[in-house]
Amino acid sequence: MPLSNPLVIDAAAEFIPVAIYNNVKGKDAEVLKRFGEPAWNNPVVRFVNADGNDLIPRKDGVYATGPLVGRMVAALKAAKRTVPAWLELVAFEMSPQKPERATFAMFCYWTGEKELGRLEGVLGTGIGHLGRYEVVEVLYDAAVVDYRRLVEQANKAKCAGRVFARTDQQAEMAKAVVGAEQVERSDEATKHILPQYHLQQAPHYYFAPLTPLQATKANVAIADRKSPDSSLSPSQLAFKDRMQKLLSNQGQAKAVVERLQVLRPERCRYNRQESAADYTQRLDALLRELEAPPRGKAQGKP
Repeated sequence: MPLSNPLVIDAAAEFIPVAIYNNVKGKDAEVLKRFGEPAWNNPVVRFVNADGNDLIPRKDGVYATGPLVGRMVAALKAAKRTVPAWLELVAFEMSPQKPERATFAMFCYWTGEKELGRLEGVLGTGIGHLGRYEVVEVLYDAAVVDYRRLVEQANKAKCAGRVFARTDQQAEMAKAVVGAEQVERSDEATKHILPQYHLQQAPHYYFAPLTPLQATKANVAIADRKSPDSSLSPSQLAFKDRMQKLLSNQGQAKAVVERLQVLRPERCRYNRQESAADYTQRLDALLRELEAPPRGKAQGKP
């Protein structure tokens, strides 16, 4: 359910949420009548100002997280409110207009994922092998940056030593940028390995419940020795701070990281084998366990 997504919950803090129940009498029924909503209906989320006027047109049937977050951003803009950077990032990631993939080989895929991850229009990166090459596979929104422009930017960043084109059209565009000798037409699947090397060096960020694009941007920021905090929501920052506090104790830092490894954030972040809500719940439970004082101290024993 979209409303259970932790990022939707964070975004809701930008508004004054009000739940109105249908098919009941009293004030709820009066509110439904005031806004022209039927007494029996599927859930509808509306965004209104202090006068009760719609900020954006009413729309029902919005039952996916991406479209709901997109409407939240639109409502904030309509109200002339500042949209948090993290919310803009998540809205872009969850509702791309034209998602496509591109594959580049370079001298080091850790460098490649950092440089390609910072480009406008990129939705996420993954590293792996294609034949004997180290490659970075880029998911991008072609409505924001077209393939030729992406190849140009990758080449400028020295991350297009070889371009693996997925279509004949991609191959022709890539050849126009880097030359025919650096382009290979290939439908072969990339053999992926765990991505975001720099992010993994900062476990208080790595184990936070980030989306793939948030992880990509955090990886870039950490590699640049900058804070990725602007890409994180309030609850994600709270988790980061809790883990950072635990890791600040040098005597227990190694043991904490070993315990956190069981979370396997890639199951939620990349493989979609776990929901964001479930991962967040598991992370919170583990942190509570790690934060609890030793049993002897809790009982007041020396």
